[in-house]
Amino acid sequence: MLAMLLHPDVQSRALAEVNAICGDNVPSFEHKPLLPYIEAICREVLRWQPIVPLGLPHMTSQDDVYEGYLIPKGPCFIY
Repeated sequence: MLAMLLHPDVQSRALAEVNAICGDNVPSFEHKPLLPYIEAICREVLRWQPIVPLGLPHMTSQDDVYEGYLIPKGPCFIY
């Protein structure tokens, strides 16, 4: 939503594409191949703000000391 506020030209172009392809109908999955600009916007939004973290969870199997900090056995963390 913030992206559309920051880039009203993109919003206008997206609306024009939807109106040209769908007319007065609600867009459906059948329209998806015909809406490449909308697809690009969706991919760009997911690139800006992924739904899931990009890191994988890790867990220590034994106590460890890293740069003077004790990391106890067992906690799950993402980096």
